Amino acid sequence: MQFVETSESITELISALGKAQLKMSNPHFDSVNPHFKNRYASLAAVRDAITVPLAEEGLLVTQHPSADEKYVYCTTVLAHVSGQFLSSTLKIPVSKMDAQGFGSALTYARRYALQAIC
Repeated sequence: MQFVETSESITELISALGKAQLKMSNPHFDSVNPHFKNRYASLAAVRDAITVPLAEEGLLVTQHPSADEKYVYCTTVLAHVSGQFLSSTLKIPVSKMDAQGFGSALTYARRYALQAIC
C-alpha cells in the first residue's frame, strides 16, 4: 500500500524531474541475493544513479523511516528548489521480528521507494 501527497502545484518539480531522468542511467547490479542467486542494484547503486542528475535540476530526495510491530514505513520526499514536493509512503511487512528483519525490510523499502519516485 502506498500513500501519495503533493504540494498544491508540482509543475516545476515534474519539469525538473523529466530533465533529470534524461540524465539518469539504470543503476548497476552490484549485489547478489544468495538465496535466489540473482543480481540486483543495491540502495547505494540506486543513490549513485540518481543523486547527481536530481541535484543538477534542483531536486533532492529525503527518506524518513518508521515502524510498528509488523511493518516498516518509508516516507520518501522528492523536493524542488521552488518548494514544490511529491511524497510517498511505502509500507513493507517485516518477515523476521528482530533488528536484522526490520533493517532488511527498511532497506528494501528505501530502495523500492527511491526507484519509484524517480
